[in-house]
Amino acid sequence: MGSKIKDSTSSDLIAQIRRAFSDGFSFEVPPNGRLTTSRYDEGIHDFFTGREWSSLSPVEVRKHVAALSFFTPEAFCYYLPAFMLAELLDAETADVAGQFVVFTFGRPKFESQACYDARIALFTQDQKQAVLAFLDYMQERYGGFEDAVIYASGRLIS
Repeated sequence: MGSKIKDSTSSDLIAQIRRAFSDGFSFEVPPNGRLTTSRYDEGIHDFFTGREWSSLSPVEVRKHVAALSFFTPEAFCYYLPAFMLAELLDAETADVAGQFVVFTFGRPKFESQACYDARIALFTQDQKQAVLAFLDYMQERYGGFEDAVIYASGRLIS
């Protein structure tokens, strides 16, 4: 597994994600109280409150990778680009962050289908395309994510 950006594919994907989640993004920083689904959230609420997704480093994303499991649908959609970009900008530091993203788009195991659908419903078409491109990138780069990519494709393509 590589560590830094090495090709134009990942550079293009970085630009696509930034465009999709910056241009006309329908969310602002989620307000206090709308970040997590549990009061036992491993400090995620305290860390992310008031933080913009674009300010998060790969180190911070890796340290808080469990957040993807605790976020409300709004917080998940808002902070997701930070997790995808961490993988693309510095995969070594981000460690398992990219894998967590892929698994959150696979068939729900630990959360309800309703939560999964609520998350997806909040994305714009451009955001869905960026997510699918990221999932494809992860599959091409590392392999082993076929089931998650196929499931997500069926849910994200309208």
